[in-house]
Amino acid sequence: MYKKGAPDQHVIYAYMQIGSIIERKVDAPEWLREHPHVGDKKNRDDRSNAIFLPSENLSFMSDYKGCGVFNYRRDRILTKDGMSRRFWALPSLFKNVKISHHPNP
Repeated sequence: MYKKGAPDQHVIYAYMQIGSIIERKVDAPEWLREHPHVGDKKNRDDRSNAIFLPSENLSFMSDYKGCGVFNYRRDRILTKDGMSRRFWALPSLFKNVKISHHPNP
């Protein structure tokens, strides 16, 4: 999400477990028919265009909804201090996780 004047950082602000994927306008429920990713002709015919809807609850923590927003906390900032958004300071649990299509980790 972009906010003019905000710090230039990547921050974890929400979560979502995908419950379903709508790829074609004909598959969209009525309440979603006017959404730009469904209704616009340009997007409607683009095979890479899709809408991701959350699951009802998280499969691994069923007491939590399938999506939500976090409060701001310093430990949710991914951008390294004093650097541009290109440079991340990830928690150690990401050490061997492939998170980019770029060849240089």
